[in-house]
Amino acid sequence: MNNDEGDGSSRNTLRIVLCFNVFVTAGEFFGAKEFNSSMLWQNFVVGLLDSTLIFINVLGWKQEARGGEKASRIGRRIASGSDVMLGLAFVALGLNGLAHLLSGSWGPVSNGKTFVLASAVAAVDGICAWLCPTELVNGASARLKLLVGTTVGLATIVTSGLAHLFQCNWLDPLATSIVALGVVMAVTRALIRRRRA
Repeated sequence: MNNDEGDGSSRNTLRIVLCFNVFVTAGEFFGAKEFNSSMLWQNFVVGLLDSTLIFINVLGWKQEARGGEKASRIGRRIASGSDVMLGLAFVALGLNGLAHLLSGSWGPVSNGKTFVLASAVAAVDGICAWLCPTELVNGASARLKLLVGTTVGLATIVTSGLAHLFQCNWLDPLATSIVALGVVMAVTRALIRRRRA
């Protein structure tokens, strides 16, 4: 396949998805700063990571779309590399959450505004994941990042609601560790499937 054939619309969609991801990540930054929520700070870090890795996927898509075995191999390596970076980042986030849980040091988690912002972010990431083109490996890789963002947003909604109702802020680092484990497992499965394909 040639860059000028077939893939132009899909690559543009991937770029639009990236723009939306950057937009909601900026919202998470300002929300975290305004509401002083540790969960929103965590969401911002995840959003920043996702935006960076999806940008890498856009570059990988361009490489894949050139056609030919060598270009396809390089594109697949770019996708796998970005997935590995996602997995390693969540290993670090999970260990950080576990350390905070065991040490008993956790900050303020939520208020009603946190809940609203997390809901908006989860919705936008979910829609973007649904729109994300997956005919090439880098598109599927970008969708994985968006699904991770959606999952983190949903976990924030549930955890912030429970923490607000029952005044148990320790749910924040616990949820961080559980979600991180789930993400690492999902990334590992995706890498194994891609290697076997």
